[in-house]
Parts: sequence; C-alpha cells; structure tokens
Amino acid sequence: MSEDNELTYEDLTWAREILGLPILATQAEIKRAYRRKVQKWHPDRCENTEEAHQKMAEINRAYEIVVNYCQRYRYNFNLETFRKNMMGTGWWWVDKFGQDPVWSNKVEKK
Repeated sequence: MSEDNELTYEDLTWAREILGLPILATQAEIKRAYRRKVQKWHPDRCENTEEAHQKMAEINRAYEIVVNYCQRYRYNFNLETFRKNMMGTGWWWVDKFGQDPVWSNKVEKK
C-alpha cells in the first residue's frame, strides 16, 4: 500500500478484498460490509485481542481507502460542477454532441 495521498489501483483492490466488496458497491453496501467486519473483529468480542487489533487496523484502513476513493470520484465527476465550470452557459456540449458527455443522456434544448 502506498502511504502518500495518491491512491493506486492495488490499494483499492486490497481494500475491496479486506471488506469483501464487489467492484460496483453502493455506499450502503460499503457501510454494511464495514460494520459486519467490525462486529466480527472487534477486540471486545474476540478472544485473541492482538490479532483483533491488527485486523481492526486493516479494516479501518481499507474503509478509509474506499470512502476516500468514493469521495474523490464524486468530486471529480460531479455533473453540476462540470456544467458550472464550462464556457458560457454550460450547455455548449448539447449543441455540439446532442447528449450529456458524462452520463450519455439525451438532452433536450429548452
């Protein structure tokens, strides 16, 4: 795992394996998987507390990576931000392409 702020594909793959998440997991599935793992490995519930502390550290780091990735994805691909920062009215791509370039929705001009 990289220790800097840059997330790599390997970090995200590792985090998904730790939490047991599918590739296209929703926020509810992420939270549910995290809570399930925390309940299983919480030091108060486990007999081997040293192993439980290590597992909890891994689970928390994996959850942090997945949530951070989701937040960055939402920020980078936020359609409203994309529209506001474009030239002019923000609807120039409708004239050029006839559809929304991010979500590929057909857009009707008003």
